[in-house]
Amino acid sequence: MPTRATDPTDVFGAPAGGDARRRHLVLAGGGHTHIHVLKRLAMEPLDDVRVTLVSPSPEVVYSGMVPGRLVGTYTPADCAIDVSALAARAGAAYYADEVVAVDPDAHTIEARRRGEIPYDVLSLDVGSRPRGVAAVKGREEIIGVKPVEDAAGRIGEFLAQSRAAGASRAVVVGGGAGGVEVAFALRQQLPPGEASGVCIVEAAADLLPAGSPRLRQVVASLLPRYGIEVRTGCRFTGYRDGQVLLDDGRRVAADFVVWATGAEGLPFVAESGLAVDDAGFALVDDHLRCVEQDDVFAAGDCARMERHPQMPRAGVFAVRQGPILDANLRRTLQGRALVRYRPQRHFLSLLSTGDGRAVFSYRGRAGHGRAWWRLKDRIDR
Repeated sequence: MPTRATDPTDVFGAPAGGDARRRHLVLAGGGHTHIHVLKRLAMEPLDDVRVTLVSPSPEVVYSGMVPGRLVGTYTPADCAIDVSALAARAGAAYYADEVVAVDPDAHTIEARRRGEIPYDVLSLDVGSRPRGVAAVKGREEIIGVKPVEDAAGRIGEFLAQSRAAGASRAVVVGGGAGGVEVAFALRQQLPPGEASGVCIVEAAADLLPAGSPRLRQVVASLLPRYGIEVRTGCRFTGYRDGQVLLDDGRRVAADFVVWATGAEGLPFVAESGLAVDDAGFALVDDHLRCVEQDDVFAAGDCARMERHPQMPRAGVFAVRQGPILDANLRRTLQGRALVRYRPQRHFLSLLSTGDGRAVFSYRGRAGHGRAWWRLKDRIDR
């Protein structure tokens, strides 16, 4: 790995150096779980420990509010969390940089610009990327839903162009909760009329394959009413001349494509030598500690619990991991026994339909209405 860079312009908050005798906690990524850790560090600092946060953007966008941002309910500032300010309050150094490698044997990470950063304890909350997005990377008309900070802005630009042109067609590749919610938001913002439209393409036989039968039934009844087409049981094979090509031979007109497939791990996690599953997510134990590593933790979308492989990849779980991760980072640094994280069995799912209404799903029940949107809005804010 290269040596550490000396340019200090990407550093905010605490000094980059510090007393070498103090143990070094490195937080890689500014996800939901690390936000809780930083908040706790601001309230209850750790003695004899210096903390560094490495995250590409000083602000992170709360993904649950992106559909609301697309339809104009929220401003960009409403959806953003200033992690650089939170790091400063926690007494942590903040590097505006991207982690590209981890070397658990050398106890270092590598940041794209800054280079090598040593750690005593490392925590990963770097998120994920849409499955298969690498194959379409660099295509101007194809927008991956992650990183959310980039996706929201690019989708907004296409919507503005669509309104100026008076018509536009969009295709959402991926019919999970995120893809369905984006499709509703797009349909609300595209110009009215038959010349505009939204189509969801999903490889599985049904949309929302991880949802309950009742949820799938409710959403399936809503989509035609909102003017959203659906193509299931087929896969995206390419984009050419303003059309999405499908493996069943059909073509769907599209001025732009939103790539919202299921998640996969970031490549550097699998390349690091950490234990990962088939999708490239870091395998963690019940303490959120990486398997076979005593000083590396992972949480949120970049991790998979070894004993709970079917745990949904939903934000509520990342949020609830926050107190456990905070406790176990502290306990590791203090040489104390760790506590267990027990994922909840049921959780409330709320999907915005972009018109002041939302679909709820809980314990097999589902419905649609304004009261569910008001609840979602309150929770997200």
